[in-house]
Amino acid sequence: MGNVQLLSMALLCFLLSQSAKAQDPHFSQFYNAPILLSPALTGLMERDLRVHANYRSQWGSVATPFTTLALSTDFSMNWPMIQDDLVGLGFVFLRDKAGTTQLKNTQLHLAGAYSKSLNRSGNHFVSFGGQ
Repeated sequence: MGNVQLLSMALLCFLLSQSAKAQDPHFSQFYNAPILLSPALTGLMERDLRVHANYRSQWGSVATPFTTLALSTDFSMNWPMIQDDLVGLGFVFLRDKAGTTQLKNTQLHLAGAYSKSLNRSGNHFVSFGGQ
């Protein structure tokens, strides 16, 4: 890889990192929210379709607890032209409500991922995803 290509890749990574956001809602069973955990997990599964519903109520001792609801679905597409690789597409609905302040946050996300198979048996992948 030449110096110009390396510099271009570094600049692209820097520019993309400026708009990156971290996961805000907290789920105790985070592994049941794979798209929120990492968009690269979109469509990376043994089945064709996956649906998740997560609900969390925090600080039940206060008058109005904080509540978070997340609904997500994703599916994988295996196209003949890409053989062992996977393309995933998913949707996330997220609703966060903060107690008596009535501070609410509603988000709708579209997630996509490409998973490159590293072997013919399909049990090792490198995945790239965005949301």
